[in-house]
Amino acid sequence: MSMFLRLPSEIMQFSNYPGYFVTYFGDIYHGVIFDHHKFPDRIFIVPKINIHEWNKLDGNATIEQLNDLGWEIRDIRIITKILDGNIQIGDNSDIPDYGFEGDQIRQMFVFGAGASSYCVSDSVWDSFQAHPYSPPLGNELFNKKFEPFYKKYRGARLSLPGVKQAKDDVEGFYESEWLLFRDAYNPGIIARHISILYYLHDLFCAVSSDMTNSFFEDNLLAFLADKLQKILSQQENRKIALVSFNYDTILDTFLTQYFGKEFNQLDDYLETKSKPFELYKPHGSCNWGWRFKPEIFDKTNRSLHEYLYDNQITFDEIYYDLIGNYNEMVLGRSWGIDSDINKRRNKFSPNRNRVEVIKSDSNNYFPSLLIPYRDKDEFLMPYHHSLSLRNRLNGIEDLFLIGWKGNEAFFNKLLEKEARRLKRLIIVNPKPDEVLLNTNLQVLNPEIQIIKYPSLAEFAKVIDSEINLSNRENR
Repeated sequence: MSMFLRLPSEIMQFSNYPGYFVTYFGDIYHGVIFDHHKFPDRIFIVPKINIHEWNKLDGNATIEQLNDLGWEIRDIRIITKILDGNIQIGDNSDIPDYGFEGDQIRQMFVFGAGASSYCVSDSVWDSFQAHPYSPPLGNELFNKKFEPFYKKYRGARLSLPGVKQAKDDVEGFYESEWLLFRDAYNPGIIARHISILYYLHDLFCAVSSDMTNSFFEDNLLAFLADKLQKILSQQENRKIALVSFNYDTILDTFLTQYFGKEFNQLDDYLETKSKPFELYKPHGSCNWGWRFKPEIFDKTNRSLHEYLYDNQITFDEIYYDLIGNYNEMVLGRSWGIDSDINKRRNKFSPNRNRVEVIKSDSNNYFPSLLIPYRDKDEFLMPYHHSLSLRNRLNGIEDLFLIGWKGNEAFFNKLLEKEARRLKRLIIVNPKPDEVLLNTNLQVLNPEIQIIKYPSLAEFAKVIDSEINLSNRENR
């Protein structure tokens, strides 16, 4: 690529009026094209609301300032289509109501990979670790014992050499690949990442099913669900919020069993009239997906993931052709909901409100999961889930972090911005000082009380007193 980015004439016209720039990784940027003399090898797509600020920048503007106002494009080939920006695209319907139904939630439980990976009592720990379906931590996603799964997905298997060279830093490795295909056209990497999504879906569906059966009597998440049901049943109108960054449905299944409420559709996760909790899954779930158009299956007699990989199908083709179209897969009112709250640029992402709970053949769905990138972070749950979670943070006083490292950037920023009533931070982690959120929130509010437990097993012993909902009423 030359130092100067050569723009086709059909793209140059959008330096005068706005367009919708569809990228091959699925995001859509709306704005006007600008360049900058200091960076002649790239362009910037600047939203109309930021153009005035852009024009105020002087010739010495930094790349950070430019990226704060616009989307940086280094390889024009990543843009697969441009739509007229003066014509509204997409579904302009309202985002469903995320009202609180009169509930006040003061306690939130956040679950990370460690909650599932250390979910059994010490008495069965050795057999649990040796079990072929024990839930992996991030750096264990390609553990040799999962070979029966990843060998079915050629694109996922091609990641193995790179992951090993990165010393099993899976998140760091995939982050580097994301930066590569974001800045330089490389549909081959995208095809591999799509293959990885199918691998993760397959793996965690199997892990979830096995773990809720094989280790039921020794499962600490089952014990936790049992405890929560008993405590909350004694407190009429008391509700809690649960946030799980895990793909698996181990916690979900035990909540269903102990509270007697199924998650048959996405709205069931937020419904609190018949159950005393909400469950948020910001990074998606192995039982969630976008449904493909029925006619897509006429194209192949093989598994759909093989068809996608063999034909190097990219994300934009999946979202805006195989699943829906621009009017169905863009929700106009979603502009900016899942964007970086510390920047002034927004984007459209594939319509989160089209995600469904998978009830039939999973081959009919495209998995709704976030690849485990280290720094690229966003929410994949429906938009009203995102808005509800953001508002819930305003009233949280007790935050329980169970097996979570605090490294989800977008969620952390929301906490720092919204959780102004926080009084207690309860960390359940064998290495509590490595929880990033610990430091961030203490800087904002030095009076936050920090309580630490080295394991879920230790926390389980005192869960009644720590939750202590009856006394919380009188504080």
